[in-house]
Amino acid sequence: MRLEEIAIDLIVPNEGNIRRDVGNVTELAASIKGRGILEPLVVAASEHDHRFSLIAGHRRLAAAQKAKLATVPCRVLDAMSRADELELMLVENLQRSDLTAVEEATAYQQLLTFPDMDVDRIRKATGRSATTIRSRLKLMDLPADAIERVHKGQLSLDAAMKLAQFADEPAQVERLSKMMDNNPHNFVYYLKSAQERAKAMKAATEAGAEVHVDSDAMQTAHPHMERQPWGTKPGPGLVALYDLHSGREASVFKVLDHEPTEDDESEAAERQQKTRHEENRKRDEAREQRRLAQEIRLDYVREQLLQKKLRPAAVLNGFREAVVGRADRTQLLALLDIEWPGGYLSAEDAAAKARPVTDQMELPNLVVLATAAELADSARAALESTQDAWVKAPELRVGVAWFDYLVSLGYELNDIDAAKLAEIEARIALLEGK
Repeated sequence: MRLEEIAIDLIVPNEGNIRRDVGNVTELAASIKGRGILEPLVVAASEHDHRFSLIAGHRRLAAAQKAKLATVPCRVLDAMSRADELELMLVENLQRSDLTAVEEATAYQQLLTFPDMDVDRIRKATGRSATTIRSRLKLMDLPADAIERVHKGQLSLDAAMKLAQFADEPAQVERLSKMMDNNPHNFVYYLKSAQERAKAMKAATEAGAEVHVDSDAMQTAHPHMERQPWGTKPGPGLVALYDLHSGREASVFKVLDHEPTEDDESEAAERQQKTRHEENRKRDEAREQRRLAQEIRLDYVREQLLQKKLRPAAVLNGFREAVVGRADRTQLLALLDIEWPGGYLSAEDAAAKARPVTDQMELPNLVVLATAAELADSARAALESTQDAWVKAPELRVGVAWFDYLVSLGYELNDIDAAKLAEIEARIALLEGK
């Protein structure tokens, strides 16, 4: 490497430059005009002519041009391959710590197009972990407008990684992006719904069903189909339609090789059946909304329990036993993120599953667990059967207490929660004649 003054018109900006733009260089140009360039540019000699390929210093070059300098100081490297140039550019820019995540991801993606280049070589060259490199590369699967928003800081990296789960569905990404912008409190609900939808689609495919997300495409592929009863599980010989709003439940169809022919009586029966299907669908969708909203509440409490790791001075073993022995079994295991395969859950089985976790918990966490398990179970009547005649005001007040308790932990009610809370409070007022 040697240090030289090189004419600006001999320096060629690198076509593989990982920076998307050099930004406003007016102030830098003024500084260069007054004090010169303090840090030399880095260039590589060309094998074919007397020009030089710029490796590092694109902003400084742009500012020097604006300041009308004739030459600039450069550290000159020997001619190298395009892959080596790109690798060196990436390393130099990472050391300066001012690359955006998108610029970094773009560089990784470009490097991987070269022979003999892989994640492990990039890891060794840059000092980045393989996990970080793969995480950045996932950004490049997003639609172009989402990538641009990340680059401009309009979309956080954490949010972008959540959206990247749905990179093969641009409509889903757009829907979730708008929800994040317009109603961030509801974003967690719609994200969880989308995650469950993706999980259900994978399970349906593994079960042998043909999965679609676009009804027009499905009908083009299969002009003649027969809708199956709502709740039919996808399987071999069936087509499952998961629209953007379906969550884990699909509309399931059987493919026919001919257009169905029916007389008037069967058409009437079909209309009645469709009406029942629609009513059942609406009921199931409402139930699904309530279930998802409850899952989000439990997720929040679970985070408090399992991640914040509060450590009080005293631990009451007797209280642990009371929690394990008296809390609602299903809610207890759900809050501890312990799976149960189904079937009857005895108190002994629940305790055996819970104790390895609760034995490690300190007092504040145990209090949160006991209160959440009790309120979540007791509030079920208020959340599920607000309008039923048998539900009384005390049961409904437990529902209000459940929401109040979540808010006291810092949970922010989304629109679905707020609507349910308003419905409960209105029902209480009606029952008490207020």
